[in-house]
Amino acid sequence: MPMKPFLTLPLVLCALVFGGTPAAAATFTTNTLIAVGDMSYDGQDIVVSFCVLTVNGDHAFNSLRAVGGGVVTHAGGNTNNRLNLTISQDVYVDATSAIDVSGSGFGTSSGSGGATNSGAGGGYGGVGGSGSGGAGGLAYGSITAPADLGSGGGPGYMSSGGSGGGTIWLTVGGTLRMDGLLAANGVGCPSDFKYGGGGSGGSIYLTAATVSGSGAIRAEGGTGGDASRNGQNGTVSIGSVIPALQVSGSSPTGAVTRLVGTIGLAFNSAVAPGSFTADDVVINTPSGQIPQNQIAINAAGGPLFTIVFPLQTNLGQYQVQVGPNITNLYGQPMGSAFLGTFSIQQPAIQGTVRTTNGWPVRGLTVRSLDGLVTATTDTNGNYSLVVAPGWTGTIFPQLVGASFVPANRSYSGLSTNQTGQDYSLAMGVQPLSTIALHGSTLSVSWPTIPGLHYQMKRSEDLKVWEDYDSLQTGTGGPLSVSFDIRSTPHSFFRSVASP
Repeated sequence: MPMKPFLTLPLVLCALVFGGTPAAAATFTTNTLIAVGDMSYDGQDIVVSFCVLTVNGDHAFNSLRAVGGGVVTHAGGNTNNRLNLTISQDVYVDATSAIDVSGSGFGTSSGSGGATNSGAGGGYGGVGGSGSGGAGGLAYGSITAPADLGSGGGPGYMSSGGSGGGTIWLTVGGTLRMDGLLAANGVGCPSDFKYGGGGSGGSIYLTAATVSGSGAIRAEGGTGGDASRNGQNGTVSIGSVIPALQVSGSSPTGAVTRLVGTIGLAFNSAVAPGSFTADDVVINTPSGQIPQNQIAINAAGGPLFTIVFPLQTNLGQYQVQVGPNITNLYGQPMGSAFLGTFSIQQPAIQGTVRTTNGWPVRGLTVRSLDGLVTATTDTNGNYSLVVAPGWTGTIFPQLVGASFVPANRSYSGLSTNQTGQDYSLAMGVQPLSTIALHGSTLSVSWPTIPGLHYQMKRSEDLKVWEDYDSLQTGTGGPLSVSFDIRSTPHSFFRSVASP
């Protein structure tokens, strides 16, 4: 008969330290049953020594120690009996002890992978070995989160098949130190004739903050009898370790341009009810610390929370500290306090003022209707007008006699920077808005835009234009040119603007 594979996981040895506030303790030195639904020992420190403690179903203990030959198991043949333990603190199994549910699965030919053919092995993590009567039991169950009982082997001549292994679900908030045995093995044919097939291994699913020790974890299939076959191995999954509780995200962060009265928090796992209160929060503002009695904590679902406090209007840096005494569902506190920062800054309205020809308009005033907020365009026509967070109002570019598109822009409760707030100045050939004749001297003037250059042009036929007088720079007020009409008869004049 070929040698059967088995699963052994050696663990790294390290020290085990029990700490925290002591819970009520229950020490078992004689065989005892904790039945499904019996919550008498939940929340306590459990010690098992030189006896068998049968724990059926779901239970939550503070800690668990199996020492001096102590064994923890569950009763067989019933899925409701599966061992499902949530341990808030630590689990320790010494070298003489075990958490062992071997043979506590389904009996002969039973279970999803039960072998019905004579001498065939039960299936689970794979197909069971074929017996004298045919194929073994089928594979089934989850690889990543195994929860099924092992299945029974096929019957033999005057013998039954071996039983499958049981199920261990173990969630440990602290350290799982395994110096002994963690097992969910199937068992072999129980009869003296030994012609039955072996039961399949069961399932083990572990999640712990730390796994250590020098013991073994096994979910082996049971050995078949003479001329029979082994049960298939079960499934072992060691889940991700439980990380220390920490804040994985907060909002706001960095610079914001709005008033702030809430901070959103996301933890990396669920928080123990009642362990997160206003006393766990410190908020420092530019004007001092917010009193604790003005802070409220609202649960937003799962690991999400909202910190609520009076609306903050002061500009400057804010710092929030959360923890470190907040705990997760397993009683683990935060690894360290969370420190977050953000700053409240003034939002800005930014844009560019250009002519319809695309030329930048420099030195132009952009202002609010009340005149309390103003900005001036730079050499590229850009402006940046800074307002208070939550500002409501209307701004416009100011130039007497000029037309802009749009004429103005309005804002309500401004909370973010506004970019691309551009204006277009309608212009081209400038009208000669004022004409005055004094004797033979004719004076013409026209409105100007600061920073633009103006050249007076003269033509006698409206086809050919030549420069007349020198180039002038706009000041925002009018420019003028005077000439003697006696020397320039039958002439046409125009003023042309350019950057």
